[in-house]
Amino acid sequence: MRNWQENELQQIRKQIYDAVKGQSTQEATESIQKWQQTELQYVKKQLAEALRGEAIQAAQEQLIKWRTEELENAKQQIWDVLTKDANVSLEQWKVEFEKEIRQDAIDRSQSVTMGKMTEHIVPYLPGFGFNPTDARFIGSPIDLIVFDGLDEDCVKKIVFIEIKTGASTLSTRERWIRDAVLAKNVEWREIKVNLEGPDVVHQIRSRKAVAAAV
Repeated sequence: MRNWQENELQQIRKQIYDAVKGQSTQEATESIQKWQQTELQYVKKQLAEALRGEAIQAAQEQLIKWRTEELENAKQQIWDVLTKDANVSLEQWKVEFEKEIRQDAIDRSQSVTMGKMTEHIVPYLPGFGFNPTDARFIGSPIDLIVFDGLDEDCVKKIVFIEIKTGASTLSTRERWIRDAVLAKNVEWREIKVNLEGPDVVHQIRSRKAVAAAV
């Protein structure tokens, strides 16, 4: 009887132990599952925040890119408009300036033609002061040389004349000639040519030089 009681007691103890052990194992399993779920939620939250952060960054980068592209497009549109306006203004200026150039060329041509005509007719105009037949037109570097009295077989003087019209002035070369004449740096030279002799050209001393030597 006693042995039976002890056996029953041992079985009850074992059942209690197994029950407690099973309960502890279940609680431990539940705790692990709960911890896993908590960790999973935490990981999901971190992942969501990371993705959200990347999405925000990507959105910001896209916005910056869009702003940059829009700015470049706006700049290009402004440049195109300015270029178009500039080209239109340039073409208008060309048309107007071409008219002015053509008119200026016409005016200059008329002025040059009138000047050339004037140079030839001046000796025949009133107020010239010399016999037209004594005048010789040479054109360059001055216009006229007048041998005053030549038609009367008595040359009294030789006059160098440059004709100007309007506001035109003497050129540098013309001033050189004027200054040489006014300074009396003028002389006469006679050149004899002998095509058969050793000295083809032979110069005879000017009268001015002879007079100076005397």
